[in-house]
Amino acid sequence: MKNENMFNKPLGQAMKQQVKEMQSEYQLKKSQKEVSEKSRSIAFILCTFLGVFGIHRMYVGKIGTGLLQLVTAGFFGLWTLLDWVLILAGTFKDRNGKEIKKW
Repeated sequence: MKNENMFNKPLGQAMKQQVKEMQSEYQLKKSQKEVSEKSRSIAFILCTFLGVFGIHRMYVGKIGTGLLQLVTAGFFGLWTLLDWVLILAGTFKDRNGKEIKKW
């Protein structure tokens, strides 16, 4: 019994160390969100002047919802207003789910 504890202890410590490394690597990847290559300023300008036509959504690759905005006039301007706020806040995302942060 004594010998088993002697061999298990270093193995257990090594496993704990590996788990800690994996957790820290996961946290690092989680904190480094992917950022879209699309320009936030262009999306903002398009949303400001042509938002009810959904042009800003088409610019970021969201063709389907862009067309839906075109048909509904930006859901009577409410959807456009929401997108405008999201773009200003930096939480608007492209079709791949990447946030548009670069001005």
